[in-house]
Amino acid sequence: MAVHKNLPIADSHFAHAWEYADETDRNSASGFTSAEVGKLARQLDNNSLWMLTSTTPTWLEITSIAGGVNEIIAGNTAPSDTSKYWLDTNTSPATFKYFDGSDWGAVAAEGSGSGTGAINEIDIRPDQFRLDDVATGADRGVVWNMLDAADFDPDNDGAIWFSFKFPSGWDDTQDINLTLEYSCNGNDQGKTIVLNTQAWALDTGDTPNQASPEASNIDNIGTSSSNIDTLSEITLINGKVPASILSTTTNTIAIKLTRDANNASDNYTGTFQLISVLAKQ
Repeated sequence: MAVHKNLPIADSHFAHAWEYADETDRNSASGFTSAEVGKLARQLDNNSLWMLTSTTPTWLEITSIAGGVNEIIAGNTAPSDTSKYWLDTNTSPATFKYFDGSDWGAVAAEGSGSGTGAINEIDIRPDQFRLDDVATGADRGVVWNMLDAADFDPDNDGAIWFSFKFPSGWDDTQDINLTLEYSCNGNDQGKTIVLNTQAWALDTGDTPNQASPEASNIDNIGTSSSNIDTLSEITLINGKVPASILSTTTNTIAIKLTRDANNASDNYTGTFQLISVLAKQ
């Protein structure tokens, strides 16, 4: 058994998972996974704490926030001290915000002070995917005998559905971007996978039409040694939830993701394995 004091940072009981010498060292770090989003890093030159908010990596300093939160407020109610950060528990997950005297903004990554750059992210895992009843070329699978996934067949169109509540702290004037964590199973480099993302923004009382998406866009994913049988990540360029379909009354986002295997441009002969989807603004 390892002596406790000699354990790696991530395996010990420290509040932070990583330590970096300075800002350059922290920003140049790599190899993060979506499961590590939300963990903390300590920057040694000024003893500051930073939360990992995306795997790129993007960081949010929480040193000043932690010292400045003086109220926990549900919803857009102005805090008594408008010079302080505050915690909005009306969003899911709860978000740090700043009131500038007239407006509320989520604290931007790498930022302090007011602003509209949201740090909210929703991680959708395979147990939240529903297989489509018509485009049946998708099934449940496992990657490396470790990770659950949705497997998309190369010969038949396959689709999965997922949905999430539109958090009250998100901005209905901003697109919702989708980042896929995936792997390509089958050594067939230089080919193309065609993905169609369809989206619906639903209000309470809506009766959505499955045959009429409010947004529908195509992305092509090229295969290479960097994404075949490796844990890979891509933010879809076209397949997003556009702000044009959002409104102040949006309650739920529904998304259908299809591998268009019958499209002539989809010529990858292997299985596209979707491990997770990260929805974020």
